[in-house]
Amino acid sequence: MTDCNQNFSLEANNEDRNRKPNDVVRVFRESVLCAIILVQSQTEANDEVLVSKNKSMGWPKTKAKEITAAPKQQRETWEAEEQNIAKTLLAFDEDPEWRSEARKTWKKLGGKKLESAFRGANPPIALLDAQWLVNFALRKTKRDGKSPILPYRQKLPPEAFLSCEELIASTTKKSMPILALSYCWLSPEHPDPKGTTLQLVAKKCQQMLLDKDKSSFPRFGVFWDYASLYQHPKPSKKRFRTKDESKLFEQGLQSLHLVYSHPYCRLLKVFKYPRIKANGGTARINYNDRGWPLVEDAWSRLTPTKWTRVDDLGQVKVAGGAIEPPLTPARLGARLEQAAFSNVEDMPLVMKLYKDSFVRHFESVHQLDYCAARWGDIQITQLADIVRGGYLKAVKEFDLSGNYFGPSGCKALVDSFSSRKSGCHPTILRLGDNCRISSTGIKELARLIVKVEDISIRKCGVGYAGCQALAEAAEKASPNVRLRRISLSENPIGSTGAGILASLLVHCLVVDLSHCDICNSGCKTLADVACTMVHDSPLEELDLSGNEGIDDEGAVHIGQLVRHCPKLRRLVLDKRLLLKNKGTMTLQASNPHLEVKWSSNSSFSARVSRRRKRRVAAPISNV
Repeated sequence: MTDCNQNFSLEANNEDRNRKPNDVVRVFRESVLCAIILVQSQTEANDEVLVSKNKSMGWPKTKAKEITAAPKQQRETWEAEEQNIAKTLLAFDEDPEWRSEARKTWKKLGGKKLESAFRGANPPIALLDAQWLVNFALRKTKRDGKSPILPYRQKLPPEAFLSCEELIASTTKKSMPILALSYCWLSPEHPDPKGTTLQLVAKKCQQMLLDKDKSSFPRFGVFWDYASLYQHPKPSKKRFRTKDESKLFEQGLQSLHLVYSHPYCRLLKVFKYPRIKANGGTARINYNDRGWPLVEDAWSRLTPTKWTRVDDLGQVKVAGGAIEPPLTPARLGARLEQAAFSNVEDMPLVMKLYKDSFVRHFESVHQLDYCAARWGDIQITQLADIVRGGYLKAVKEFDLSGNYFGPSGCKALVDSFSSRKSGCHPTILRLGDNCRISSTGIKELARLIVKVEDISIRKCGVGYAGCQALAEAAEKASPNVRLRRISLSENPIGSTGAGILASLLVHCLVVDLSHCDICNSGCKTLADVACTMVHDSPLEELDLSGNEGIDDEGAVHIGQLVRHCPKLRRLVLDKRLLLKNKGTMTLQASNPHLEVKWSSNSSFSARVSRRRKRRVAAPISNV
């Protein structure tokens, strides 16, 4: 920035000390706009001087046009964007309802966890303004064609950063206005000595700012460790951070995992780098072989999300990316031993940061949702290692539906829950929409199923053998069976399988037997078991829709079942029974509190289907 701009910003900062907080924010924004105008006027003057010099030297006019046309076109585009941003921020200041709504959204998306790192006049983590970063990279290009070099935090002007209030103002219902950068340092002194990474990131930020449909916020902050955390000015010349800067630096390190693992913060991975000198030649840098990027990628795996929050720069994208399971500290440590660090002393620091954040993160997690994550047996085994390590003691619900693991993955999962160190006792387990489990996998899962309260094994290829294994496990665990809700929908268990499980099903509160190939004999078995019970059945909801083998005779047996289940409140049957058999209307007479729902379609698994539309259905490779 020019001396004129520096003096202007210093005068604005001196005036801000005697103003109220709202006035400080307004004056700060006005100073940013004025500084931009000064840069534009100076650039125009330089362009005119350059054009006159070209004419005096006899250079072709076309070359002068090529030099001056691009900056003017960029200025026109960014002037309109800056005016829109200024209007948005001014409206935010003047509209209390907008401020209140933005703060509610910020809090709902989990922004309170990040405020300790971003709030304050001198926060531990300072986020770069994406608008400023783009202007710096595109407008500050030197005349010799070289890219500008990003300074470290202590050298950056105040207008380069976004305050916490400005972040809250830019929050939308879809995402947080934060972009975390994960990249490789090219040298110990400076991570981007040639400005190649700066150009890649600036173009991505420019695209996000101009593409309103995808970014959906007028501005956002960029976490770039070199510019967001306090750095050593010149370690080679023994110029290090001050004590206050070192304290803020340590606080920033402790908050890194919050930024990279937040489910509503975007992650930008940089894979494209210039070749560097090594061992008398040149070498290409690999993102997956560097220490810090591996840790940042591991942090991003801690929180599963239902939308794409990772962007890769410089890498060929493969269709159908999968959610990777979290890495245990032991697994990450094995990978870091083979990784390279720009500073060798960072290895123990990185391991300590990750282990502490890993433990703290899962201590407060009560639900793990990996629905439609495209996991196979290998990924389930990695999850089992986390359970076996005792990190998921607070988790009560596991959603693993819509994946592709088989019996070996089921065995690894059950063994991990049974280990002494695990300490994890889930109450809800969802494994539906996974045909690879089959009856063989149910044999492995049977001893775990009877210990949970809510189980969904819908469309898992369960047959007679699976039902028999489940009934045997329930008999062994009796009277300590905790199962209260079970979904066997879309499994070909037939009437024989339903008969084997009848004694278990009538003791549950909610039973889903839709589309299970059950016929009249299965209904009769359920009614007979309920009739022989010493106490009334606790059954409250029963779904028998989609079983085309049930006709008038089966409807009579269902009526007997209803009479022996006084707590039954909801019964789902096919609409064709209502049309063929008028006697089914007497069901409500036998139980006045019963609500009979007549199903006219065979749709199922609506929740899993919606999620699978967001992700490609091809299984992840287990190689």
